[in-house]
Amino acid sequence: MKSQCLILAALEALSVVALAADVEIDFSAETGPVKDVHSAGQPPLQGWAGTNMFHYLREAGIRYSRLHDVGGPFGGNRFVDIPNVFRDFDADENDPESYDFAFTDILIRGLVEAGVEPFYRLGVTIENSFDVRPYRIFPPKDYAKWARICEHVIRHYTEGWAGGFKYRIEYWEIWNEPDLFQTVDDPESFLRCPMWRAPFDEYVKFYGVVAPYLKSKFPHLKIGGYAGCGFTVATAAAGHRRRGEYESRAEFARRFLDAVKSNGWPLDFFSYHSYDTAANIARQIEYGQALLEECGFGGVETILDEWLCRGYELGSAELAAETAATIAAMQNSSLGKAMIYDAKCGLGKYSPLFDPQTRAPRKPYYAFKRFNDLKRLGTAVRVRSGDPCVFAAAAKGAGEGAIFLANVSSETVKVDLGALRPYDCRLTDASHDDASVPWAGKLPPKSVVRLFVELSEGK
Repeated sequence: MKSQCLILAALEALSVVALAADVEIDFSAETGPVKDVHSAGQPPLQGWAGTNMFHYLREAGIRYSRLHDVGGPFGGNRFVDIPNVFRDFDADENDPESYDFAFTDILIRGLVEAGVEPFYRLGVTIENSFDVRPYRIFPPKDYAKWARICEHVIRHYTEGWAGGFKYRIEYWEIWNEPDLFQTVDDPESFLRCPMWRAPFDEYVKFYGVVAPYLKSKFPHLKIGGYAGCGFTVATAAAGHRRRGEYESRAEFARRFLDAVKSNGWPLDFFSYHSYDTAANIARQIEYGQALLEECGFGGVETILDEWLCRGYELGSAELAAETAATIAAMQNSSLGKAMIYDAKCGLGKYSPLFDPQTRAPRKPYYAFKRFNDLKRLGTAVRVRSGDPCVFAAAAKGAGEGAIFLANVSSETVKVDLGALRPYDCRLTDASHDDASVPWAGKLPPKSVVRLFVELSEGK
């Protein structure tokens, strides 16, 4: 039986739109600003210095670009990573000549000129071939000096130090995935980690040196971490072969939060990752928020700064629908921000937004572009959904509203707007790429739809 989804105009006084019996959008119930949950990691850098594709980020309203794994293995030996901008750890960290900002300057300048704020990861790129030989994933040999190096990187980009800039770069993240492949019951499991070649508890000590120092120097900036592997434990089956690893990630998060709490260390944001379906990502976000609240950090901003719906062809309508569904779910969640992994224009299984041969946007890109229509309106409104196939978000501005819908099922979903009359409809599905089409009263299978509707004065 085909799934059906009914959108009915409700009483004018309430300005409510209901989708069937289990999804409701209430334009009278404002929930705050539309969030920056359609940001991205790894911008579409071309070669070593080509920023000509960054305009796509602006056109999709992508607010933040997380700078992790930029430039290929080892950060291309040029970009972002501390060993790339400070090549000799034994050099004088106070001497501008000890730093090499050349290529990172080009990258960050290009982002800023495109209206995108860098989200700077202080650390190193993942070493997927660490089993041959690990190079840069060991803990720094002097945590305090590493913190002072980072201080100068921040001063270069925000205060003009060493011929630098006075850019707005608010978020500074300490390392990435120090918990990857580690387990609490195996003291040697860190030898499997391609990001942090030491036990996780050593990372906690490292954070305890670096974060307080940087916060003392830059109280106006946001210092946090730790870009953990996330809370897959919330959705993994009891007998899953990696269940123990997933449970360990949650335990590591608890240990980190407990240490931050007991020592009074700064934590302006808590970041983590998920590679799953839209529905599972939503459940993992709920689990993570519950853990933060339990540990006394319920008010700390949470950022999902790596996410991707895995298992779909990168340019497919299926992935576009799952991507849109995830964005909608994140907008309606406790998250503060989110960044897909990634916006690179290149080969590989993690880059869904651009075709590496034509350099043109692929279908999932349009989920970002159309969600930005909600962002431009500014004010999110309440959405409730119990339908596992249809995800929704909505927003309103002066006299108009926008509805963002994703149908992740293989069925056509009929829609009746009742008294509402959309004056614009954009569709991405198997046959359309962000096409302007007449509203046909239905959501095609595996589709993304954005509708504008007129609202009464004050609604």
